[in-house]
Amino acid sequence: MPNVVILFDFDKSDITEEEMGKLRLAIDRYKQVRKQYSISISGHTDNYGSLEYNYALSDRRNKAIIKAVSEMLGEKIIIPALSKSYTIPVADNDSDSGRQLNRRVELVFTKKKQLF
Repeated sequence: MPNVVILFDFDKSDITEEEMGKLRLAIDRYKQVRKQYSISISGHTDNYGSLEYNYALSDRRNKAIIKAVSEMLGEKIIIPALSKSYTIPVADNDSDSGRQLNRRVELVFTKKKQLF
């Protein structure tokens, strides 16, 4: 199951319709394999603003994803979530396009260990 990246607009934690479509596809796939996989997420930001502000923003983004996933699954789900702020960029924060790629929540799907 491939990991999924949901992008966010500048200083926003609401999920755009385009990104919601990506999330729906991922959760539809997850529903088919959820006995074999677990989900964890990490929220990220660009480097505008203070570290403290961006930790709070990445936390709000994580909560938006958790809420959306819970609604898609029809049940409240606990998803381990880390707020990373701008500490782990995937692109250069010196350009608009790089900052856009850094404003994200990463959904990581991990195969569960089989217990016999």
